Amino acid sequence: MLNRYLFLSLLLLCVIGCNNSGDKKVISSEPTNVIELRSADTSIYVTAETRSIGTLYEGEKVEGVLHIRNSSDTLSIIKEIKASCGCMTIKDVFPKSIKDKEVVSLQYTIDTSLKSGEEFFDILIISSTGKYVIELVANVRGKS
Repeated sequence: MLNRYLFLSLLLLCVIGCNNSGDKKVISSEPTNVIELRSADTSIYVTAETRSIGTLYEGEKVEGVLHIRNSSDTLSIIKEIKASCGCMTIKDVFPKSIKDKEVVSLQYTIDTSLKSGEEFFDILIISSTGKYVIELVANVRGKS
């Protein structure tokens, strides 16, 4: 009888502790830690910032938020935002017109399936004040 309770207790702990499919890891960027988008050549991409998002595990879906500031002296109109790969999705930035010194949030999701080692995930922003790359770097470990 004691063995049955011990077995059921261990099984319940495993189900609770091991069943995290569908859970998402959330990476947040504090509003005080802002990526500056300065006036740049509108014909080439400029690396605005490289950020480490830490250690992730293969198969995780990671959500994050970046805060970007228009540091040019003029209104910046966001024309397009692209992810560098199909494993990343980006929610639209609103407002599309960013005033000088205004900060907006940019939300992204990364799917780490089939990824391993040091991985780079780029966000490409095309605006009236320039073309920018925000590079996110992660160390993706295999499932353990």
